[in-house]
Amino acid sequence: MARLPNATVFHGAGWCRALVDTYGYKPLYLTLYRAGELAGLLPLMEVRSPITGLRGVSLPFTDDCDPLAVDDSIREALLARARVTAKERGWKYVEFRFRIPSRELAEDEAQPDCRGGPAPGGGGPPGSTPAADAAPRRPCFYSHTTDLTPTLGPLEKRIHDSARRSAKKALKEGVTAEIGHDETALREYYQLHCLARKGHGLPPQSFGFFLNLHRHLIAPRKGFLVLARLAGRPIAGAVYFTFGTQATYKFGASDTRFLAHRPNHLVMLTAMTEASRLGCTRFDFGRTSLWNEGLRFYKSRWASEQSLLAYERYVPESDTTHPVADGAKGGHTRLFKTLPVFASRLIGTLLYRHMA
Repeated sequence: MARLPNATVFHGAGWCRALVDTYGYKPLYLTLYRAGELAGLLPLMEVRSPITGLRGVSLPFTDDCDPLAVDDSIREALLARARVTAKERGWKYVEFRFRIPSRELAEDEAQPDCRGGPAPGGGGPPGSTPAADAAPRRPCFYSHTTDLTPTLGPLEKRIHDSARRSAKKALKEGVTAEIGHDETALREYYQLHCLARKGHGLPPQSFGFFLNLHRHLIAPRKGFLVLARLAGRPIAGAVYFTFGTQATYKFGASDTRFLAHRPNHLVMLTAMTEASRLGCTRFDFGRTSLWNEGLRFYKSRWASEQSLLAYERYVPESDTTHPVADGAKGGHTRLFKTLPVFASRLIGTLLYRHMA
């Protein structure tokens, strides 16, 4: 599978096992072979919930999960099979999370985006006909990636002066950064994670989910944590995964009382340096909401290139496709900002399996 174009950690077995072990989702991975060789893969999870219904998602809690295919014909065959599967299994919908091809970017910039709510539906399932392919997808998120290829020169010389200065400021003020793989580091990170989610007005996923990520990805050295400390105290951290030659930034958190020390910049520079040392040539910063200009600006400082992501749902009952809105902002964020961390953790543990 790793030999297929654009494979990421989200297509791999470790991510699948973490989702299944935590939430009990049913994996349904569609594959196509050509001349005895794997030519296409589309991961799907069946989510069965009394709250949100029976549906398919490719994949829960991922930033993007493109069908892997050696060519367009294989890609379209995988998407067609996913639509048939949705009908056969009685799903309310099947959700796809695409990285918009560069050839569509200019057209997409002229389209309404998904910030304010669902846009009108398209004329058919994704990739169902040439006409459907010709219609540009509506972007829902930004994505940023940095080329870590050594021939481009030292990373520290390519990143923006402001990012480099901020990392040096952290070091000058006594902040240290360390790579971790053990459960102790995970627990320290999770405390920061819960505080950060409260600040964003969102519940954290359960610690059990992070334990499963540790068991299936971090402990087997398919990922790592970075923790920044000041006088021995964790003040910022992040979780990264590696797959083939790609490293992916998945979770990040910090104690806002110490942001003036610039610990997040030191964490990111440490992670990118470690990814390069491990042989990764591509560093993925994950998704960014279209309205989050601050985070978009921060990611642009790391010699990154910006692209767009589009989320779409195919609805079997109406045989139509609809873009998915970014639900990160809303009245619920104000509520979760007021809740104590223990209450937010409980709600997250109970509800996340229904929210994929």
